[in-house]
Amino acid sequence: GRKIWTALRPDGFQGPLEFHELAPEEGRDLESFAHLLHDYTSYDMEEAWRLFDFNGQNFISFDRFVSGCKKIGFEGNVERLFGGLDALGVGRMQKEDFFYLTKIARASRKIRLSHRGHAGELASWIRLTCGDTEGFLSALGFKGKKPEISVRALAIGAKNLGF
Repeated sequence: GRKIWTALRPDGFQGPLEFHELAPEEGRDLESFAHLLHDYTSYDMEEAWRLFDFNGQNFISFDRFVSGCKKIGFEGNVERLFGGLDALGVGRMQKEDFFYLTKIARASRKIRLSHRGHAGELASWIRLTCGDTEGFLSALGFKGKKPEISVRALAIGAKNLGF
């Protein structure tokens, strides 16, 4: 396991793996799709689902998915995106497959977080990227110490880490 982790994270970063790190092209398609859903529906996943399952069949066929993608302006690889979201691989995407996008697309997490205020967004980002507060403080250079840090220094440190 350690060799695989080291191969995936040669820089030693211990945060969770992101989908785009494992499948870059599919990851780009997911991110593009998530941004378009946000632009089109303000990331209301129920509304987004209805764009694709417009007649209430509780699944989306590939043809309907293609139509919905055209409607929102998605220009990526529709077949790859559908195949990645169709968990059973039977050519019918279920609602829970579609909603899985909220768990794997970075854009969807940022969009969801933006509705929780700045402190909630920072706390979630710390959990996602550093594991916990100690990991965050360690990344800021406070290894084993109880730091006293100004809000400005905290903001600069978080920005430098990618927040």
